[in-house]
Amino acid sequence: MSELLKLQDKHRQEIKELQENCKHEGETGWLQYFWAPGHWNGSYVKQCLKCGKTFEYKSSSGNEVSTFIFNDDEVSLKFSRKD
Repeated sequence: MSELLKLQDKHRQEIKELQENCKHEGETGWLQYFWAPGHWNGSYVKQCLKCGKTFEYKSSSGNEVSTFIFNDDEVSLKFSRKD
């Protein structure tokens, strides 16, 4: 395994441990979600201020807003109308 791959694996594991052990005491407001630099798809996320874990993901299409809520082992989905 190359040194780069070893470092990437180590970094992923460190982030995973940080997010698992974080108390998530503060969170952002709704932030625009960019799937790549400069590419916003109209979605928003809320994240922990300390570890960066995503708590909620919101996308809108037409008059409906889909909100995904992330908990430790499950994801729930809520629908609401804009009007």
